[in-house]
Amino acid sequence: MPAGIKAASVSGLAAAAVAVLALPAQGDATSNLYQAVVVVTGQGEANRLAGFRECLGKMLIRVCGNPTIIADRRFAQLRQDGARYVAGFSYRDRLSGVPMHDEQGSHDRPHAPTCLYRAGTVDAVLARLGRKPWLAARPRLAVLLSVERGGKRFMVIQGDAQSELMRQSFDAAADAMAMAVRFPPDDVDGSVPAGGATALARRLGADALLSGQLTWSDSARGWIADWRLDPGGGEHHWSVRGVSFDEAFRQAVGGSARILSGNGEPG
Repeated sequence: MPAGIKAASVSGLAAAAVAVLALPAQGDATSNLYQAVVVVTGQGEANRLAGFRECLGKMLIRVCGNPTIIADRRFAQLRQDGARYVAGFSYRDRLSGVPMHDEQGSHDRPHAPTCLYRAGTVDAVLARLGRKPWLAARPRLAVLLSVERGGKRFMVIQGDAQSELMRQSFDAAADAMAMAVRFPPDDVDGSVPAGGATALARRLGADALLSGQLTWSDSARGWIADWRLDPGGGEHHWSVRGVSFDEAFRQAVGGSARILSGNGEPG
């Protein structure tokens, strides 16, 4: 376990010092699955417990590849006792290097706890919820995304300044699912070549092609996103309306993960 990782127990969460726990090493395919990172305000017990509850949901989605798991009524009960399932955790001060000031004491500085879980414990929880872990190597997605707002249209491509924030947001959404995305260079015009989606995905160093159209709508008070995934053998389509582009990208990756993991269609 990395330095600074602490063991978590139901009875010892309030203790100032928690013993270091050596978690067993896991295989390459699962080494980064059974963990989650969230942001909390400070390291107090209330914030820590809230972080553990949020981490549980993020981790279960990450492991099984099915975002709908947190809508299960049985998960709501498990979530209340989120600390029970944490095997170890560490904190990262998100304001590291920024001096404390009068309005921001150490108790309410934003921290990012990383929660670690034992595979056996998590797999048993998934079984109780009628799910199973998605242990195969995660496919890489080639993203062919066209954006339109205010009469302007552009492609999200490598190295482009105007789409940098969108690429960062997509990367974050993919990382939350233990996946990776690839964006095209500027010589890709947005159309699928004669060789098909699989050929373009391979050209971009990916396994499947995710095509998207992102359009700003004043009436919807947000973005309208249409997604198409072609993993080979058939195209899948889903859409969302009136969302931020961060949420649109979470829906894109989450929907792709659900399809690729065999958990059904998005929506």
